[in-house]
Amino acid sequence: MENILKNTTDSIWAVDTNYRILYLNDAFKISFKNAYGFDLKEGDTIIDKLPSEISSLWQNRYQAALDGNSYNFEEYIIDNNNQSLYIHVSFSPIKSCGSITGVTCFGRDMTKERLNELELKKYSILLKSSLESQKDTILLSIDRDLKYMYFNSAHFEVMKYAYNKEIEIGMNILDCITNTEDREAALDNYTRALNGESHSNIRIFGDVNKEYYESFFNPIKDDNDEIIGATALARNITKRIKQEEALKLANITKDKFFSIISHDLRSPVSSITSLAKILYDDFDNFATKEIKSSLNVISKGLDLTYNLLDNLLLWSRTQTNSIVLKPSKVNLSIISNNIIDVFNQNIINKEIKLTKNYSNGFEIYADPHMISTIIRNLLSNAIKFSNKNGHIEIGFESLNLNGEHNVLIYVKDEGVGISEDEISRMFNIGENISTPGTQNEKGTGLGLIICKEFVDRHHGHISIESEIDKGTKISVVLPQ
Repeated sequence: MENILKNTTDSIWAVDTNYRILYLNDAFKISFKNAYGFDLKEGDTIIDKLPSEISSLWQNRYQAALDGNSYNFEEYIIDNNNQSLYIHVSFSPIKSCGSITGVTCFGRDMTKERLNELELKKYSILLKSSLESQKDTILLSIDRDLKYMYFNSAHFEVMKYAYNKEIEIGMNILDCITNTEDREAALDNYTRALNGESHSNIRIFGDVNKEYYESFFNPIKDDNDEIIGATALARNITKRIKQEEALKLANITKDKFFSIISHDLRSPVSSITSLAKILYDDFDNFATKEIKSSLNVISKGLDLTYNLLDNLLLWSRTQTNSIVLKPSKVNLSIISNNIIDVFNQNIINKEIKLTKNYSNGFEIYADPHMISTIIRNLLSNAIKFSNKNGHIEIGFESLNLNGEHNVLIYVKDEGVGISEDEISRMFNIGENISTPGTQNEKGTGLGLIICKEFVDRHHGHISIESEIDKGTKISVVLPQ
């Protein structure tokens, strides 16, 4: 027994009622010397060997045990080598024949354990701070009963915003989700994770201002590889998705641009060049009637090329935001009459009846260049897709929508019409909607896209009503 007491790493000592040392092992001798710089031996009064600033404290501790109390405490000491020590001490009274004759004391060095705990606590605080700093990242964990074990502040805020629920640890996550569709999705995701499946998905929230979240679900396993819960991490990837969509649109725009240059623009220029060369090389052999006919073809080709270039330049400027909205008072009747005059020969060639359903002096506050471009494209399309002896109506009128003044501009024809599928794709730059007219008139498919761009700049709305072989009506509503 003596060998055990002497060789243990724990400090063991005993004092009598006068605080004299009755027994001390080697571990206590070394610890006391390291802490206070004194050598101890049996018979020494331990209170006298302690620094004056702490001697009364320790005297009270010994006296409490001499009064019959068994207790323990932890002491923090900085030793002579300036090292921090954490010592767990236990005091118990020594009883003999019913009287208390002294105190037995045990001391265990807890420094390593306490420093590890402090280090773990520090890392825990750092980890928690890191998790809480992720404002766009939702983190949570649940047990097998779907009850919260942890969640960060981002998840707390989302639950409060989405479901008006202030969540707490221990709540069932499904009870906190009030939307049926969201609750069913959550149950599926967490059930899969609790069954051992790691998986992810992307969900869209909101209708107008859409938010995209990518979520990851994983099982939580204990040391025995048993699944005890599940974790979820959700990150707002709206910015990334929008950047990807913008890049995709930019690539589509680039492809469309080169397609127009290489095909839609190159073809008529090539035809004009070939015909002009033939006419020049063999001019003396052509009759006047043939020369006039060839010049007419060249003229039409140049008109087409000019329109193609005009739309192409307009469209490219809208893509670079180099067209600035400059609103002023605009007389719609004057603009419309001027545009009709430009297309007068085309109207005559197709023997189209044109009806003007508007009065002179009709004014709105808008960008005159953009309004002119909108009306020109709408009328050009109506002529292009009208049959010979067809009818076109152009008009505008005042509207009161939800107490606000607006103007309706429309162009209506009785031509070939547009299918529902084509209407749904008409304003998409990625779709190649460029249909030849009733007399094989060519185009780029950019006209309506430019119209929509300019209408949007005015915070207006453009819509298409059409039926195959019965005609089309395109309406533009603008704030007045």
